[in-house]
Amino acid sequence: MKDVFKIGVIGCGDISTRNYVPNITGRFKNMEIYALCDLDRERAEKLAARHGIPHVLTLDELFADPEIDVVLNLTTPQAHYGLNMRALESGKHIYSEKPLGLTLKEAADIVKLAGEKQLYVGCAPDVFLGAGVQTCRKVIEDGLIGEVLSAKVANMYHGPENIHPAPDFFYKIGAGPMLDIGPYGISEMLYFMGPAEELCCYGGIGINPRPIKEHYTDVEVNTNYNGIVKFTDGRSASVNFSWDTWGAENGPCVQVYGTKGSLFLSDPDNYGEGSRVHVLLEADLRDEQGKISWDKTSRSGEFKKDVPLVFECPAENRGLGLCEMIEAIKEGRPARANGEFACHVTEMLDGFNIAIATGKPYKMQTTFHQQERLPEDFVEKMW
Repeated sequence: MKDVFKIGVIGCGDISTRNYVPNITGRFKNMEIYALCDLDRERAEKLAARHGIPHVLTLDELFADPEIDVVLNLTTPQAHYGLNMRALESGKHIYSEKPLGLTLKEAADIVKLAGEKQLYVGCAPDVFLGAGVQTCRKVIEDGLIGEVLSAKVANMYHGPENIHPAPDFFYKIGAGPMLDIGPYGISEMLYFMGPAEELCCYGGIGINPRPIKEHYTDVEVNTNYNGIVKFTDGRSASVNFSWDTWGAENGPCVQVYGTKGSLFLSDPDNYGEGSRVHVLLEADLRDEQGKISWDKTSRSGEFKKDVPLVFECPAENRGLGLCEMIEAIKEGRPARANGEFACHVTEMLDGFNIAIATGKPYKMQTTFHQQERLPEDFVEKMW
């Protein structure tokens, strides 16, 4: 088995230019970018020249090139299914930006074909492999907050048009807050709580048409979600995503509640530096006689403690999941950001929309095996 895998990247847009390509070319030891591909060939050529990438190929050339081991799919969500299937048909492993597919059927088709071809499927978001979420998982496993009872995932602000250079596609079929920002918090919630069994959700479109810069765009997807998830072991979590709110972006995005305390993760899209993990422990709310102090309880925010991260990791580390998948291929074991997990996440994203449309609870059809924590020296070894 080769030490360094060659990657063919499809899509040279914002996330490729700012995140994946610089990270892979400048950080990870077990892979190198062999070729870029984009509908805008000039854009791909400029990116290749900037980072010393040897080839710019057409789609047909990329899928046919025997040098490429893994296809990294960084296209818009609407193109994920077709390109992922085609990559597998060409005999290449795939790692896709989220979501794996737009529906459960699409995601399941991809995972099934990969199994038939004996190929690996990986899918973003891989943020749960970063130091912030890994620290949270250790807090839970160590029993610091006691037995976990429930959780909350929330990401609410006033839309990507304020931060993205070309945001119209976010409001079209295949995007929206559930498919765009939902996978981060939901993946982390599942990583803490295990597989989901059932969910319900209410919501819809808040603002339509949507004002974006100097024009308006028609909104084709729900932009407001308020849901509840029931897990297979009977625990539950609330889920709130919105692009229609003002001033709701402050506060921990992921919260886990236990019998001895609560756990707070500041940012689900942060791998390490800047990802703040806090705990609020019952013991710290007791007075000198050991009784719960209602004065302290009323000021509970003052008693939250920082938890040191279990390893050093930059705030932006996209590509970590691909890096881990390559090591899994070498070792012949399941990857952590694997297709089975991505399929369950995709079904949940789809299920929330189905629940809104039908007004009824949605019963999950898929499951997954809960992944172990990443070895604390993994990131350091891979740089």
